[in-house]
Amino acid sequence: MPAQPILEYIQNSNNEKAQKIVVYPSIEFQEIEGVGGAFNEIGGLALMSLPQESRENVMRNLFSEDGAQFSFSRTAIGASDFGADAYSYSEVAEDYTMEHFSIEREKKSVLPYIKMAFKYNPKMKLFASPWSPPGWMKSSGIMDQGKNNRDQNKLKDDPKIYKAYALYFSKYVNSYANEGIKIDRILVQNETDANTNYPSNVMQPAQMYQFIQQYLRPNFNKNNMNTEIWAGTFRTHGALDALEFANTEGYLNAVDGIGLQYTNTNYLKDLSFLAKGTPTMHTEGVYYNGKNNMEQAYNRLDEIASYINFGVPNYCYWNMILDEARKKWLELETK
Repeated sequence: MPAQPILEYIQNSNNEKAQKIVVYPSIEFQEIEGVGGAFNEIGGLALMSLPQESRENVMRNLFSEDGAQFSFSRTAIGASDFGADAYSYSEVAEDYTMEHFSIEREKKSVLPYIKMAFKYNPKMKLFASPWSPPGWMKSSGIMDQGKNNRDQNKLKDDPKIYKAYALYFSKYVNSYANEGIKIDRILVQNETDANTNYPSNVMQPAQMYQFIQQYLRPNFNKNNMNTEIWAGTFRTHGALDALEFANTEGYLNAVDGIGLQYTNTNYLKDLSFLAKGTPTMHTEGVYYNGKNNMEQAYNRLDEIASYINFGVPNYCYWNMILDEARKKWLELETK
């Protein structure tokens, strides 16, 4: 039988029929995995500054069944651009065995922030990515100031470094597990083409594949870790790394999927063709400097619809919580 539509109408304030919506329940596309947002240190510090009752109210509204029901969220591995400053879990240079690895800093804000989310939605999925490796693993020797060190803002091409960095990821996943937090997916590098003054690291597709295939995947397999390994996060800002990764023979075999953000949706169709069924996911929404006006709301809805309509099964906002007192600093950061 032909698919039968259901007709609904959106009514305006005068209770008049304004726009028709046609729904075909029998026609199905991708299964939606969820919507969520990003945990970060500055957001966690803002949350922890509130009285306990207010914290609970905020997190209940974001994650509970009676609230927004966020269910597919992101966190940073170490400092992001919304860390209070640049930091990693391995601050001792040449600590190849990760003897001094520690997530102690995040017990003040990031971990309580995430734990409260799981309190209101125990089924939430969580993915994670680094903005930068520890500084001593990079050619520049520092995590940030990439705009001034463009040629050096990258992971050293050294087997000892690759092996140590793979151990760094597994230590992270296990340390979070010890805190009762499951990391479902790892995306190896945030914005692989970024040179910024906040933590960043350029990782081209060839290096990402080499690191995953020869070091990270073997480490996870050896330690029986079921955290998925995804390529990305890719964007379309002066480079088409996602298309290059998907179109290079063998690269897709090394990963569980491809993560995308700030991507011109015209390229999503190209990626779905090249990726040959490899899953994709959305990793970060456009950042609007917190004006929260209707124009931005309409743009956000258009952004969400674009990814969903091109087959991506989720949407992840950027910051869920920030301190308004830091707004001026944030505006300066983006200039």
